[in-house]
Amino acid sequence: MNDQVRGGMQTAGMIVLLALCSVGFGSVSNQIRAPKERLPWVYQWTSRIADKLEERGIGIFTTEQVDEALQSGEYLIVDARTLEKYDAGHIPMADPLPVSEFAHYFLNISVVATPADPLLIYCNGKNCDDSLQLVDQLLQQGYTNLTVYVDGFSSWKAAGKPIEPDPGETTVKPELP
Repeated sequence: MNDQVRGGMQTAGMIVLLALCSVGFGSVSNQIRAPKERLPWVYQWTSRIADKLEERGIGIFTTEQVDEALQSGEYLIVDARTLEKYDAGHIPMADPLPVSEFAHYFLNISVVATPADPLLIYCNGKNCDDSLQLVDQLLQQGYTNLTVYVDGFSSWKAAGKPIEPDPGETTVKPELP
């Protein structure tokens, strides 16, 4: 075997050894940490949004609770998805407040809901963080009575719940003052 091949194999061996040492030291340091501070080996992405909401003290609703809230009329239901997704179908009586266009739509919400009024926020589902981003923006505006439907529109639709609007109906974007 020539020196060049032998040198390449030694370099590859050192890289593998370094990688194994890094994983080993990382594992040991993770185990030394307090249980709540440990990094999970596999993160449950679908619980990420719920975990973040819990950290902020925000309530989470199930599909059944959203159905009850819809029937009671006590909540202003807010759709955090894009206007295109809202227009394609949304939970009945939901108002659009696309997180990406907060400045355009917030005035519509602030006219009908005070910071103390209960708001129920949703987006596409467990992998969508638009509702979490919207919660953060609403908290900055002083809104405190917030609840999120983490399962979102995809679960609402899969459960066979009613959807608005009629096909072809679209929402007009408000003008900024």
